[in-house]
Amino acid sequence: MDWFLLALLAGTASNIFNVVNRSTLKEKGDSTLYSWLFEVLRLCIFICAFLINPIFPQQLSTYGWLIALGLNEAASVYFFMKSHRHTQLSLSTFLIKLQLIWTPLLAYILIQERLNNTDYLGIGVILMGIFVGVYSPKMRADKGIIITFISSVFISLNAVYTKAAAGDASTPFILIMMSLPSVLFFPFLMRQFRVRIKTMSTSFIRSNVASVLFNVVAMSLAVGAIRLGSTSKVTAVYQGMMIVSVLYGIIVLKEKDRIVQKLAGTAITVFGLTLLV
Repeated sequence: MDWFLLALLAGTASNIFNVVNRSTLKEKGDSTLYSWLFEVLRLCIFICAFLINPIFPQQLSTYGWLIALGLNEAASVYFFMKSHRHTQLSLSTFLIKLQLIWTPLLAYILIQERLNNTDYLGIGVILMGIFVGVYSPKMRADKGIIITFISSVFISLNAVYTKAAAGDASTPFILIMMSLPSVLFFPFLMRQFRVRIKTMSTSFIRSNVASVLFNVVAMSLAVGAIRLGSTSKVTAVYQGMMIVSVLYGIIVLKEKDRIVQKLAGTAITVFGLTLLV
C-alpha cells in the first residue's frame, strides 16, 4: 500500500475523530480531563501492540527525537482538545490546516526535507483559503482561534519528529513514547483531579473511547504513510480529508454563521491541496 492511500485513509479516520471530539467538548466539556483519558487509553492499546512484537530502536538519536515527540504531544493534545471546546468545528478545521504551512518549514529546518515550486504555490493557495474561511474583524480577540493557531504549530512538530524517528522505531513504540509524558504529567496540572475523575459521565467515557479508536487507526496509518512518503505531502493529503468537518459543522452542529465565507474558503483550500499533492 502506498503513502497516498495510507494518508487518505488516515485522514478519513482523523476526520471522524475530530467530529467526536467537537461533539463532546462543544462549549462545556472538560478538555484537559478528556485529553488525559484519551492518552491513557491510547497508551494501553499501543503497549499491547508493542508487547506482541517488542522491537526497540537501535540508535541513541532516535530516543532524543521520541522524547521530543512525547513532550510536544503533551502540549499538542492540550491545546488541540481545548480548541474543540472554544472554537467552531468549521473554523478550527481551517486553522488546523496551518499545519500545511508549518510542516514543510519545520521539516526543512529540522530534517532537511525540501519542496518544489508547485508545492510552494499550493501552500500559498491554502493560505488564501484559510484567510477567506476564517477572517473576521474580531478574530484577534477570539480565544478559540488563538488556541487553535497554537495547536497547529505543535501538531506540525509531531509530524516532523515522527518522520525523524520512523526509520528506526516501530509504530507502536513511537506512539507509546508520544502518549507517555501526557499520561504522567497531566494529573499534576489538573485541579481536583480525583474529583473530576469520579464525576465523569458514561457518555463522556463512551465518546473518549470512540475518539481513541478512530485516532489509533488514524495515527497507525499516518505513521505508515510518513515512513513511506514526504512528511509535507502526507500532511497535505491527511488534512485534505478534514474538509468534511466544515460541512459537518455547518449542517449537523448548526454553525451557519458566515456560511458563504466558509464554503468559499473550503473550495480554495481544496484547489491548493490539489496543487500540493
